[in-house]
Amino acid sequence: MYHLIELASATAHPYQPMLHPKHRALLRQLNGRSVWAFGAVSDNQPVGLVAGYCKSERQRGEIVSLVVAEGYQKRGIGRALLRQAEGKIRQQNGLTTDCFSIIKAEDFGWLDGFFREEQWEPLRTNIEMYTLGLREGQLTELPWLEKLGLSAGFSTFSWGELSAHERQQVEQGCGRWYQPILSPFIDEHKIDLHYSLGLRYEGQVIGWMIVQQLASNMLLYKTLFVQKPFQQKARGIALLAEVIRRAHQTFPYGMCFVEQGNEPMLRFLNRRLGLQILYKKLSVLTSKRLTKS
Repeated sequence: MYHLIELASATAHPYQPMLHPKHRALLRQLNGRSVWAFGAVSDNQPVGLVAGYCKSERQRGEIVSLVVAEGYQKRGIGRALLRQAEGKIRQQNGLTTDCFSIIKAEDFGWLDGFFREEQWEPLRTNIEMYTLGLREGQLTELPWLEKLGLSAGFSTFSWGELSAHERQQVEQGCGRWYQPILSPFIDEHKIDLHYSLGLRYEGQVIGWMIVQQLASNMLLYKTLFVQKPFQQKARGIALLAEVIRRAHQTFPYGMCFVEQGNEPMLRFLNRRLGLQILYKKLSVLTSKRLTKS
């Protein structure tokens, strides 16, 4: 058996491990109105959590986490938590709610069915997240990695060697020849300046592969970009291959996030790095129009 409780900041700490790290601050901000959370308890142990926000001025709510502990699924806990969240959002004059979640790829089917049964929109994937094994023995399965190189006129450099003049040129290109989301300067303090690489053509910076260190043995392959005139002939993939060659002995594991609409990169990962994919997760979202109670 289980029961549900509305959480306050003073009672929410045991549920913190259930939240994704980027949302854990939410439990310190609970006020029961604009920021709220409900927990499921069984034998005095936390076994489920739903948490989110109400934006009364927009008549909208957001569910940022809905999770049930291993061993407690298929007992109605997730459904009860979801309905409790809907009730809270209605109470705060919400007419529409969105739910965002990070799930295992293999769970997409049954979760989609779960939300449809509760009259939510079909699940939509916006980002695919891959964890890769890039250890020495595994790279023998990637003959293209050693063969792929850059032709005459192209050269790579460690991002820490970017000159002030080059930086200015790249910054001025934001919104002109690359989208702001592809800026190499986002979260700049987290960039690994040694393993992140820039790409020059005839002396001009035309691309980059920006990485961040996530752990002592793992890199986040964060931002890959090559100017449109140079995107043919796998220039970007060659840049990625060079980072892997340089980094794999120190960082045998990697992570990368790919937007759902980036079909070329999704095809590359599944065709060329399929055997190196250890885990695949999805960032998904769905919405529901709430009826007045």
